[in-house]
Amino acid sequence: MLYQIEKDAKNLSNEERKIIRDKESVPRLKELHQRLKSTQYTVLPKSPIGDAIAYTLSNWEKLYRYTEQGFIAIDNNLAENSLRPIALGRKNWMFIGSEDSGDVFSILGSLAASCKKLSVEPFSYFTDAIKRITADNYTNLEELLPDRWLNIYRQA
Repeated sequence: MLYQIEKDAKNLSNEERKIIRDKESVPRLKELHQRLKSTQYTVLPKSPIGDAIAYTLSNWEKLYRYTEQGFIAIDNNLAENSLRPIALGRKNWMFIGSEDSGDVFSILGSLAASCKKLSVEPFSYFTDAIKRITADNYTNLEELLPDRWLNIYRQA
């Protein structure tokens, strides 16, 4: 129900979303809180459901916090999804070659993430940036940052 409320309020302003949350989400969360509190003493504390209830109640403020502001997301899925490729690749990159290779990789990974955030196709960006960097007497590296490249060179 809470996610459906968020889905319905997705295109609203932060102020309107806050009003909807106060009206619809907060009462449901209060009901859930009461249900968890009354149920926690009817299950074994170390059972899976007992652990889940204890965890939820111990983190209740954090769960409830999104209702206090209209701009806060109901969950951190966006952040988790952004970090997933790094977590998945961590073992693959453990033996990247040398400390210098790790530094280079972190820079390239950061540039690729910036491209993704700006909806810039990374292959086109890197191809063009490398051509420009290797050109004679090229000195203005700052204009090759993905956000600036998008504004300067994409039209060309």
